[in-house]
Amino acid sequence: MSQKIIIIGTGPAALTTSSILSARPNKYEVEIFEKENRPGGLAASIDIFNQTVDLGPHRFFTHDKEVSDFWLEASKRKTAKVKRLTRIFYKNKFFSYPLKPFEALCKLGIGPSIAVIFSYLKQKIKPEKNITTFEGWVSRRFGKKLFRIFFKTYSEKLWGLSCKELDADFASQRIKKLSLASAVFSAFSLKKTKHKTLVDEFDYPKGGAGSVYDGLAKQMQENGVEIHFNKAVKGVRIKDNKVIGCILEDGTFKEADSIISTMPIDQLLIHSEGIDDNIKTLAKKLKFRNTVLVYTKILSNNLFPDQWLYIHNTNTDTGRISNFRNWVPELYNNEEGSVLCLEYWCNTEDELWTAPNSVFEDIAKNDLQKTGLNKNIEPNEYKIVRLKDSYPIYFYGYKDVLAPIVEYIKTIEGLHLIGRGGSYKYNNQDHSIKMGLLLADNIINGAEHDLWAVNTDFDSYQEGENANS
Repeated sequence: MSQKIIIIGTGPAALTTSSILSARPNKYEVEIFEKENRPGGLAASIDIFNQTVDLGPHRFFTHDKEVSDFWLEASKRKTAKVKRLTRIFYKNKFFSYPLKPFEALCKLGIGPSIAVIFSYLKQKIKPEKNITTFEGWVSRRFGKKLFRIFFKTYSEKLWGLSCKELDADFASQRIKKLSLASAVFSAFSLKKTKHKTLVDEFDYPKGGAGSVYDGLAKQMQENGVEIHFNKAVKGVRIKDNKVIGCILEDGTFKEADSIISTMPIDQLLIHSEGIDDNIKTLAKKLKFRNTVLVYTKILSNNLFPDQWLYIHNTNTDTGRISNFRNWVPELYNNEEGSVLCLEYWCNTEDELWTAPNSVFEDIAKNDLQKTGLNKNIEPNEYKIVRLKDSYPIYFYGYKDVLAPIVEYIKTIEGLHLIGRGGSYKYNNQDHSIKMGLLLADNIINGAEHDLWAVNTDFDSYQEGENANS
């Protein structure tokens, strides 16, 4: 008799596990529930202005052969090599990533450049004492001056928190082998350094990042797996420390032997039945950040050559701007014009989250004018996409909240939480696929991989900030 497995979500982690389990229909009966009308989760691709775009930039990169092989197979190897170019935009100037010697001197200016060095040296003499916060960790490693120039503005836009309220864990994950700061100092030494955190080119699916997950979902449907789109799950039901099924938003109960969830961990636990009240109280302390994507079409094919730019200007609200003209020609085909995506972040309780689309159109228009990245060409079309709970917030002390939750979940038989939302980790695609592969191995072969350990050893994955987020 086959095991009934319900999977919540169709992002990279969920589809990885479900594709492996569904290939064994005599042993596993898989049923999937997805609240959106499409597969892919945050890595989905959509059609806008007769062009294909991703939900923000999603570049795939991994050092893990098993993850790479799975992704390439899932993409049907319909990929192209893309020459990597992502830069920082600071005070309306482009900074190479990593910086180059004379460019750093000329664009930062001699005064600020000297200040960066002295600030760095000061930390060597009198280091920052509190390195448990993002600000303290970065300042001690690179100096307060460099922190303020290249970390503070972007990070506070993204998280909506002071860098003093952001846990150092985010720094150790995203900039452990930092490119930029080390580049500044190696630049001044006039010594060429190969930065291991960067790649010169990457593979990208010709149909967009989401085409990989569209293909996986289609393949499973053809194999008899039922995928319910536009069908949200409220929570799960636990009895005697074992999961017995899930509860849909409409109140329907679905029995299952096991449940694999990628929905936000806090919402799952708070709205589930049979969960310890103390765990629910802790879950309410976890926080997610929302993303608002403003797509606009500019009638020019040559705005700037980057796949995306990190916007460190303090006079703009956007933190990142992607240019989908610079990925692969298949995205825009014969269409004229460049589709830009400006990213904004807010919390669910913020007024901005529910603001009319026209408000975001005005904000994006003003930001483009301030940066000049649209070359003074007025946008003629806009499309607004809102992504709820897109980033787990690494607020100061979050690990103390999460740890007892994780230990509790490990005691519940048949409940598996993976993916960015399920594990409360700032996963890239490769991290989530790795979780999916390991979970499948646990279920099929009785392996005992600790899924909560994935995305903690960053030497295996790290390519640089937001490599394939």
